[in-house]
Order: sequence, then C-alpha cells, then structure tokens
Amino acid sequence: MTSTHLSRRSFLGATVAGGLGLALSGCGFGRQEQAAEGESTLSVWDSFTTEPVNTSFNAINDAFSAANDGVTVDRNIVQYDQLTALAKTAMASGDGPDLVYYSVGKGNAGILVDAGLLAPLDDIAEEAGWTSSIAPFALREATFDGVLYGLPNESEVSGWWYNKSLLDQHGLAVPESADDLLALTETAKGLGIVPVAYGQGDFYTSFWLFSQVACNIMQSDALGRLVYENEGAWNSPEMVAAIQTVFVDWHQAGVFGENVNALKAQDATDLWTGEQAFLLVNGSWATGTHAEALPDRELGMMPLPSLDGEHRVYSAGSGGAFWLSANAQEPEVARDFLEYVFSDDALTIWVEQAQLVPPVQFDSSDYDTNELQQRIATAASGDGDPEQNLGYQVNHGLAAAPFLNMMTEGFQAIIAGDKTPQQQADDLQAAWEEGL
Repeated sequence: MTSTHLSRRSFLGATVAGGLGLALSGCGFGRQEQAAEGESTLSVWDSFTTEPVNTSFNAINDAFSAANDGVTVDRNIVQYDQLTALAKTAMASGDGPDLVYYSVGKGNAGILVDAGLLAPLDDIAEEAGWTSSIAPFALREATFDGVLYGLPNESEVSGWWYNKSLLDQHGLAVPESADDLLALTETAKGLGIVPVAYGQGDFYTSFWLFSQVACNIMQSDALGRLVYENEGAWNSPEMVAAIQTVFVDWHQAGVFGENVNALKAQDATDLWTGEQAFLLVNGSWATGTHAEALPDRELGMMPLPSLDGEHRVYSAGSGGAFWLSANAQEPEVARDFLEYVFSDDALTIWVEQAQLVPPVQFDSSDYDTNELQQRIATAASGDGDPEQNLGYQVNHGLAAAPFLNMMTEGFQAIIAGDKTPQQQADDLQAAWEEGL
C-alpha cells in the first residue's frame, strides 16, 4: 500500500503551509518508523502535485506494493521549490528518501551528484535493458561524467498551447510566424483577450521561453552541442537579436499582456483555461490538466512562431528523473521499484491515467488515449523527425546554478526595462562559464 504526506495542491501555484519547520516535522517528512521484520518501507519524495499525475503515481505505488509482498511505499509530496531546498540537507543527514524525483541537469540533480548523495545506476541499466529501451536524449540528461545516476520518467516538449475553438470563434488563425503573431496581438487587444499568457513570476518559467528561442535560432544539433558539450556561445549576434525580438519587441507590442514579471505560471494557465487568452507558454506535461479544464474545445500545441521565417523547433527534455540515494535504507527495494517504473502495468498507468509521454518506445494507439493525447505524444516524439523537430531545454545539461539564476533575474530585468538584450546575453555567457 501507499501512504502519502504533504500538500496535493497545484505544483505550479502551491506553497507548503507553515514553512520549512512544518514540512520537516508535522507533515511526514523524514524517515518513518522502522518496518516490522520481514517488511520494507520505501521512502519516495516527489512533486507530482497536479492531477491526473498525482493520483496516477499513487496507483503505480499501490501496484508495486501489490506485486511485492511486505513492501509499503511511503510517499512524501512537496512543491518543487521546497524540495530543492530540503533534499540535499536531508539526504546528507541520512534522513532523506530512498528515491527522490528531481530535475535533471548539472544545476539540479548534478548538485546532489557532486555532493556524493546519489548512487550510480549503470548496473541496473544494463540488467533492465534501459540502454536500448529508453530514448538516448533522456539517458544523456541523467548522466554525469559518463555515469548514469537517474531514471528519466517523461518526455516533455515546451511550446505554445492554443485554443483553436476560441480562435475560430473570433475568425482568427493559429499564428505561425512573427508577423502572424503581431497581427493576432492587435486583434486580441481590441477584444480584451490576452494574446499569449506567459508569466515570469516563478523561478523557472523563463527557462521554457528562452529554451524555445534558443531552439529556433540554433536548431537541434548546434544547441545540443552547446548545452551538453560547451561548444558555442550564448551571446552570439543571432541570440542577442532573438532576445530583442521576443523579450523586448514582443513584450512592448503587448504579446504577453501585462504584469509579466508578477504573473506566475499558474496564473497564466488560469487565464488560458478561463479562455481569457488565446495561447499559453507551457508544455506537454499539462496535457491532462488542459484536457480536463477545456473538454469541449479543440486544443493543440505548437513550437514558437518562426523568428527567421523558416525554423520552428520544440524544446525538449526529460521532465525529471528518479534518483537513488547513496544513503538509501532500502536500496534493493528502491532498485526493484526503478525496474517497475516502465513495466507493462506501470506504462499503462503513465500513458492512460497520467497522460504523460514516457521516454520509451511505445505505440500510443495501443492505449486508451484521446485525440489530444495522440497529438501531444506525436509532438513529444519529434513529430516524425526528432533530429530536426526536437531541440533541448537550456536549463539541462551543463547548466548550473549561476546560469539558471541569470535566466530568471536577467529576463525579469529586461521586461522591467533595466537591462538590454546584449547585456543579458553577455551575462548569460559569463554565468555559464562560472557554472562550468
């Protein structure tokens, strides 16, 4: 069976009531009492707080427990911003989880790797056949210095959701180019509708939009070499021009509405699902949520409108991965769980109930999915040509804390009018080098 703790409110908008002290003491964080002889309790921390993923992960935990006599999954659910603040200290003290679901990249799980807090998974990867069953880009994102430490859980693409029904209602088309977008913006302002719902009030939302910009300017191959191999630069003239177009020109034209720096990701989502915006900067991870919120509307997702009149590339990556603590009290049970994550039974839950796209080969037509899921699954697998149509998330790979912070602070400063695109590009390059 599964025991759960902590808030199930929205991952994007929730806060953990009472602060860190409550999170650590009153809501189930830390180790539970020792299991009885012959029984095992697997401690898992995750941030699956939105539906339908939250309920689906409970179902996976219950199915795992049912298939393994004497095993209980002790699940702690926490908002991701709080998880990043707690995980390192708790795991170092030995009071952390056996498994933690955490973001990939040097600036995220890489910090735990550098601190010696995660266990290598190369041996289980070979035994379980992950090297052939899991997408290469996903394994790449969970590998540090040639060693695999994580099990990537979902393929995600970041893009622009659109409400075609709402656009049709006003005689408008889905914008494909910058000119299309600016024309839509003028009409939308006259209607009192936000053209594109987007907010930079959270730490991470600028990662999505800047990833999309970088993908469309550099395309897949060049961006991959920069993000993972440090070949290239963030302050090229082309990148500066793209930052100017999206974060200055489009903002000043009203593309993103008002109060961009004050708007949080959940606020932007609420605007869109409330049909107060035509489009939304978001990603494939929200497919289930959007389908539930707008069941009678024709929805879709597209890459950033073309900046050069030609290229449109989704930014893609793993939404996160499961990582095994080097101090796990139940390491063997944790390894069994990792092998179960992409079993046939679990895969059905991920696809049909959670409405996610796992980074493994599967035929979505074999599952009970709706038309929207089919379309998003196609996008998340590269829309027919992954090498051309899927780029990378710039906050993954070698991106470390200085670079992540500079994206958040720098793009907020640009929107506020306190920084130029050239200054931001130079600062991004300096922060990238500092992180290396």
